[in-house]
Amino acid sequence: MSLERIVILDPLEKLRYLKDSLTSPGMTVEVLDRYEELLELSRQLQPSLSSMVIVLDGDAPSGLEPELAVRVAEIAPELPPVALAVVGDPERGRAWTSAGAGSFLLRPVDPEDLQREVKRWLRFSDRLRSANRQLEALRKFFAMFAHDLKNPLSAISGYCELASGRADLPGDVRDDLEKVRRNIDLLSTMSQGLLEMARGNARLGLSPREADLARVVKEAVEMMSVRAYARKIAILVRPPGPKVLVRIDPPRIIEALANVLDNAIKFSPEHSMIEVIVSISDRGPDEPVNEALITIDDEGPGVPLAEREKIFNRFPAPGQQGGLGLGLSIARQIFELHGGSIQVEGRSPGGTRMAIRLPLSGSMPEVSATPEVAGMVPDGRREASQ
Repeated sequence: MSLERIVILDPLEKLRYLKDSLTSPGMTVEVLDRYEELLELSRQLQPSLSSMVIVLDGDAPSGLEPELAVRVAEIAPELPPVALAVVGDPERGRAWTSAGAGSFLLRPVDPEDLQREVKRWLRFSDRLRSANRQLEALRKFFAMFAHDLKNPLSAISGYCELASGRADLPGDVRDDLEKVRRNIDLLSTMSQGLLEMARGNARLGLSPREADLARVVKEAVEMMSVRAYARKIAILVRPPGPKVLVRIDPPRIIEALANVLDNAIKFSPEHSMIEVIVSISDRGPDEPVNEALITIDDEGPGVPLAEREKIFNRFPAPGQQGGLGLGLSIARQIFELHGGSIQVEGRSPGGTRMAIRLPLSGSMPEVSATPEVAGMVPDGRREASQ
């Protein structure tokens, strides 16, 4: 059975007259003096406590100051209580709301105003509990889905290996089977990462090594070229100047780049081009060069400036275009775990640029004699860009 509790934190006994006005069927009201008593009460009520509203005397020392948000999170980490401060002047009230209070009321408090405010925050807590339950159900679904992917992926990979072993197999078919097998291995890595995220692991496991970034980008482009071809979109990869060496976990970076490319393909019009460039960032004569830069340019509708950060949200707001928003969210996490970043930039006259930065591995290496590039044009031919 869940409990909704109202607590009046009243060190100087100036708010106790409000208790009767807040007491109602199914609602318990406690009057306490100090934060420590409140903390002990919440420990006794857990896990049955579903929500709590704290009405506090904002002009008296109670132990909730100066870090209100931290204190209320200690009371109930899963669903922190809402604090309402009762104060003598608006400036003091604004200080409490800045510290994390839901709202404030000025003295003398009208009991009916307080009732309305408490009910408003209880309704808010109820909606928040409902959203948390939905997120938990979604987390369990992802965990089960990622776990159940393992067996069929392993079986497909095994069949690819068996088929590749046939002596009469044409060379081009053998190459295609190897590409399928590599993509299956990448899917296995991605499903494991999804499982780790669903289990609540903040950091994805990485196995970094030094790698040629152009080759890693080429693999990601090859992985997504069939999808682009189906949409009549060309992906063009410009050759880098110097060989760009980075210390990364290649399957993870391929996963992240595939997510970014998938987003570019999704919002690009037919018969358009996505251009991918790998380079060493030139930040100016006074700043040392210390990062690799991947730019992915599309000819889609672009992203308004106010929306550029929101596209990395894991779960988009209702009405936003797209799915669950996991692709770019996971991509950003992977780049940041490598010490890098991803940003959305505008293009002229239109389209979107994704700018991905990763730290270089050591000093700038020698120029590559034969840079690796790959692309697919809508007639199905692969071509190297000049």
